[in-house]
Amino acid sequence: MSNVVKPTIPAEVADLIENMRKAGVTNQEMTRVAQGHTSVPVYNEILSSIPFDTLLAALVNGYGRDKAPEDPRYVELRKEYVWRNGSITEYIIGMADGIRYAVAMLGVKIEGVNA
Repeated sequence: MSNVVKPTIPAEVADLIENMRKAGVTNQEMTRVAQGHTSVPVYNEILSSIPFDTLLAALVNGYGRDKAPEDPRYVELRKEYVWRNGSITEYIIGMADGIRYAVAMLGVKIEGVNA
């Protein structure tokens, strides 16, 4: 019997790990990104949204995806943005605009964003 622990991580983190692997990013580079050593802070925010030990276990041992359902409004916004722009890189870069649009659509006011 194996003592390997495969953590369950949020879908957003799993998606980023998979996309980074497709781009040839190593586990070592991903841990550096999680620690803030990158010029793309969105990646840092996503990878550091889980405990560092959990990230390490996920990178080395594999992982399961969190089964929590996503807000359908968020899913539709993401599909629409990716469809219009055609790539995950453009999606990541455009997340700030998407957030502004989403909070406006939901009627939420955030100091420094739309208030």
